[in-house]
Formats: sequence, C-alpha cells, structure tokens
Amino acid sequence: MATNYSLRLTTGTSRAKATPGHRRACITDKRTGASFRAVSDTHDVTAIALAKWANTTLQDSLARLAQNAYADESCPRVVITDDNSGDSVAFFGRHSAGEANLTEGLEYNISRGQAWIDGKYGLFQVINIISQTGATVEQTTGNPGPDDGFEVRVP
Repeated sequence: MATNYSLRLTTGTSRAKATPGHRRACITDKRTGASFRAVSDTHDVTAIALAKWANTTLQDSLARLAQNAYADESCPRVVITDDNSGDSVAFFGRHSAGEANLTEGLEYNISRGQAWIDGKYGLFQVINIISQTGATVEQTTGNPGPDDGFEVRVP
C-alpha cells in the first residue's frame, strides 16, 4: 500500500545571532508534524531540508538503494574509515567530468547499513535520489502560501 506525504516548505532569512542574513528553510511533514530545518549562506537550504526529511523517513529505502549501488562495481565511490567511529563509509560520486552518476550525493555507512543523502548536491539531485527508491516527488507551490512544498508518494 502506498504512503503519501505532504511536506510544507517555508523559507526566509535567518535573524539568529550566529547566522544573520543566511537563507533558511523548514520542511514540515504534515502527517507527523516533524520539522526538518536548514540554514546556510552557501548551499541550497531547500535541498538540505528535504534530504534531512528523506534520511529520516525513507531510511530503509535509501539503505537498499545504497547497498545496490555499492554492490555495482561500475558505480564510482570512495570508501573511507571514519576517524571517530571506525566505520567504513562509501561516498558515491561522478563517473567522469560531465557524466552524471544517479547516486552522486548518496552516502552509505557500510558497517551500520545506514544511508543518507547529502543535500549540498542540490534539489534536483536530492529529488533524483528519492525517486530512485521508487517514490515519486512533486513540487507544489501556493504563490507563496501554505501549499508550498512537496508531495511524495512511496509505494
């Protein structure tokens, strides 16, 4: 049975003492009420907030996607050992200059079987990775208003 998620997006400018003038975004999952926030002066905050939502809500699907990508020898990746935990972590990247990798921006903790999307790769790539899990993502707008955000359908 499919699950539908309505995600409300609010954006603005930070007035916090530590980050004045930085862009901010908040995605609120209308089903659960959970909020996922991002503040940055250099990266796409909508992409980061959406990635945080996906990393929490779609963890099982992301882990399966990462396991399959890791098993594919042709999928470019770098594997490092995390200095703090000692875990092996794979970072998926580009095939070569100009040749996109559908899993670029996906990271996989091999030792723990957990995966996550790095939102700094931008909204297009975050949506692309979510879509690879079998979900469909539709961006909605309300000029701006309470309907701004995303509709995600997970099979």
